[in-house]
Amino acid sequence: MSSGYETSYKKSFETLEEAAKYMHDVWYDEYCEDYFFPDEWDEEDRGCPFPKKEEFTYESLKNKFNNKYNKRRVVLIDAYSQYAALIPNEVMLEIY
Repeated sequence: MSSGYETSYKKSFETLEEAAKYMHDVWYDEYCEDYFFPDEWDEEDRGCPFPKKEEFTYESLKNKFNNKYNKRRVVLIDAYSQYAALIPNEVMLEIY
C-alpha cells in the first residue's frame, strides 16, 4: 500500500539545450545519488532497465519530443513498481 506521499520539484530553462546540458551534466548524477540508483532499481519489479545517462543528451531529448503526439510534455522516467503499486519516481520534461 502506498503512503500517498508526493514531492514535486520544478526547474526552468530558456532552451531545450540548456535543460539537456543540466540534466546530463548535473541532474542525472544527483538523481542517482539521491535515490541510490541504479543499485535500488529493481528491473524485474519495474519491467525495464534504469535509464542510461546518454538518454539525457540534447539529441535524445529532442528526439523524444519529436516522436510524441503531445510535444509539450515528455515523461522521461515513469516505471511502475508492482511492489509499491505506484510509480515511485517520475521525471517529466515540459515545454512552455
